Amino acid sequence: MKSLLIIGFLLAAVGCKSSLSTTSEKQGVTGAVYWMEGDFMPRIGEKPGGSRQPIVREILFYAPINASDLAGDHGPLYESLPGEPIAQTGSGENGRFRISLPVGTYSVFTKEPDGFFANRFDSNGIINPVEVKAGAFSEIVIEINYKAVF
Repeated sequence: MKSLLIIGFLLAAVGCKSSLSTTSEKQGVTGAVYWMEGDFMPRIGEKPGGSRQPIVREILFYAPINASDLAGDHGPLYESLPGEPIAQTGSGENGRFRISLPVGTYSVFTKEPDGFFANRFDSNGIINPVEVKAGAFSEIVIEINYKAVF
């Protein structure tokens, strides 16, 4: 164990990256997940009564899924999704997450007790898309708001 610590220190000192290092990430997705609940309707002279808090959630990345591929399932909670996720990660107590992914477009969902959540679409009907470009991390914010009123 002591020799592993010494090797790790030496690698860091000469600028080498250990195979255990997460600094070798080249591109992917980073962001935050928030739980929104309550009444967010604007009222003159009053603050909205809803709350928005960071939350721990499992985040799933799929090949792009078109809304038309999920016949009869209209979201924002989907009972099931086609195939298996390409990748998955989780958000921490502060709601933040970061994952390395190959260049491409993905549909992003959170795992909820009653299904899979996504509430956005692009102009082609792709559910909650995020594009990963070479050498960059795309920033997204996921607001889980199926218990909120707007």
